[in-house]
Amino acid sequence: MFKEIKNEKAFDGILNQIIENIQNGHLKAGDALPAERTMAETMGVSRPAVREVLRALELLGIIKTVPGGGNYIADDLDSWLIGPLSILFKLNNGYIRQTQQLRAALEREMAILAARKCTPLDAAELWRILSSIDKAEDEKTRGELDKELHTQIAKIADNPMIYSVLAAADQLTENIIAGTRDYIMKKNRPAYVLHVLTTAEKREELEQLVFSCTTTIGVRRYPVERTILPREVKEIQTRYGAAKVKICKRGGVDTCYPEYESVRAICRETGKRFMEVFHGVMEDGSISLQ
Repeated sequence: MFKEIKNEKAFDGILNQIIENIQNGHLKAGDALPAERTMAETMGVSRPAVREVLRALELLGIIKTVPGGGNYIADDLDSWLIGPLSILFKLNNGYIRQTQQLRAALEREMAILAARKCTPLDAAELWRILSSIDKAEDEKTRGELDKELHTQIAKIADNPMIYSVLAAADQLTENIIAGTRDYIMKKNRPAYVLHVLTTAEKREELEQLVFSCTTTIGVRRYPVERTILPREVKEIQTRYGAAKVKICKRGGVDTCYPEYESVRAICRETGKRFMEVFHGVMEDGSISLQ
């Protein structure tokens, strides 16, 4: 598993061998690493050098150290980016909107990849989850199913890098929300979050409206930028008849997005569920672009 380090710095050599053993499957999630002394003797390095690498990997979330019990490969390697992203978030004084922007960018690309690789079996599983979401009566269950839906889409996209970053961003958002929830509970009072999106000219007027209609004594303001993709509206023929869609262009790739009013009109005529029509129109539009 490990061999003597000859032409590398001790830190680089130890790190590279551990990562290579994870990549080739010799070390799997939950596996125990050899004792520090054994690793040091096998690779011909000092124990402090081995310990330094293990601490670095622990900080990244790749290794879990159990006091008195050794070192183990993390059970969930998909979440190893949570630690580094959290540090980056704090150093840059980040706020929740930035993590949401990161998630939105990743989810768009993931959805495109999934649409290209989706098999009939994959589609059936997605429809099963969507149907369960429609039937769920409480928000907790709906939230868990929504997470399952995104996870399934990520698996279909089959890009571990995007999935890892997205999982880290999801957990980071949850940590922020949990922290806010804990603060509210400590204060022992109910709370609501109100978001207002407006132009600079109307800001003061809307702030006064918020102050007069709520009990808040402070408003936080954040500048928001918007990137708009080139698009054109077209009418296409779908399995439900004519429907309007937006064709957006990004990186040489055309993506089809159904128009809300057009989908709603089809739902009224056919009695079908909104998401069923939406995805059906999107699928037919994507096929027409090929």
